[in-house]
Amino acid sequence: MFVDALAQDDDEEVRILLACHQPLAPPHLLLDVFVTRRTHRPHLLTMPAPPVDDPNESVRRAAAADPSLTPQTLEALLADPRTAEGAAANPSLPIPRMHALLDRCLKGATTPTTATRHRETTPT
Repeated sequence: MFVDALAQDDDEEVRILLACHQPLAPPHLLLDVFVTRRTHRPHLLTMPAPPVDDPNESVRRAAAADPSLTPQTLEALLADPRTAEGAAANPSLPIPRMHALLDRCLKGATTPTTATRHRETTPT
């Protein structure tokens, strides 16, 4: 892929420009530029299209937690098991949606099977 080739370019300015202007820049390059080039941080934080489709699970989870994502994007990420955990931890998730997720989790945690299993393993 062309983006991958540019991300490995010997010229540091090429890599910096790629990170700052290409939404498909590899996450390792974005991190490198973010850490080493403080002047580019504000711009990098506004980049669209975080790598929610990255093959690495931790990258997908971190990308789904990006606070710049729209509520519509978050809903799509919540529906995808590969990104739901990160999206649920997203600080920009609307509060009513957070409450709905928590209610759903709590309701699922108190099913009869879970309650029975808990009583069987709790010492009396």
